Amino acid sequence: MAKTLEYDPLTGAYTEIEDYQDGVIIKTFQNPTASLDWAKKQRNSGNNDLGGARDGSDLKHYATISLGQIMAMRNKGINVWDKDHTKDMIKEIETNYPLCKVTNRKILG
Repeated sequence: MAKTLEYDPLTGAYTEIEDYQDGVIIKTFQNPTASLDWAKKQRNSGNNDLGGARDGSDLKHYATISLGQIMAMRNKGINVWDKDHTKDMIKEIETNYPLCKVTNRKILG
């Protein structure tokens, strides 16, 4: 068995490849610490709490989610790139991923 670990600096994701005689196992994982720290800093600054579509001005940044969270949502039937799934995605972030939010505002109440 040969084992390889690759890092993608663009996404912060690691890919572990295990090569066996009868196949390959690919595992992807990510350390979300830096992203969560950045989101907390943004949330505490309050920059994203003012304005937005609700106030009739420009849209504001709402959350930063990792590839792992995107895949977890996809397993629940939520496609983050499909506009028809926006309400479900926001509800999922509010419920299960509040640390990823960069604002203190609640979109769905």
